[in-house]
Amino acid sequence: KVLSQSPQTRNALVAAGMAAGVSAGFNAPVTGVLFALETTFFSAQSDARDNQNALVGVVVAAVVAAVASRVGLGDAPPLFAIPQIQLGSYFELPLYVFLGFLCG
Repeated sequence: KVLSQSPQTRNALVAAGMAAGVSAGFNAPVTGVLFALETTFFSAQSDARDNQNALVGVVVAAVVAAVASRVGLGDAPPLFAIPQIQLGSYFELPLYVFLGFLCG
């Protein structure tokens, strides 16, 4: 009963939290916004007006989280490094395409 909100407000708060988490965790505010909107609003049966109003909160939450994590952590190196893979020859390309289709 403490947080008795309407379903639209609850969806907006959940989307803002998701956007902030993805934005701070991966340093990708645009990705956080798109992920939050896709998972909460495009799957829920909500009014378009509610989605427009919540979009501002989601964007603000993502930007504030990205700035706060950048200020708090600085320019920290990634936790794991992914080596850069180079294509040895163009004969490998059809194999990678086949592997892509095989994996889905």
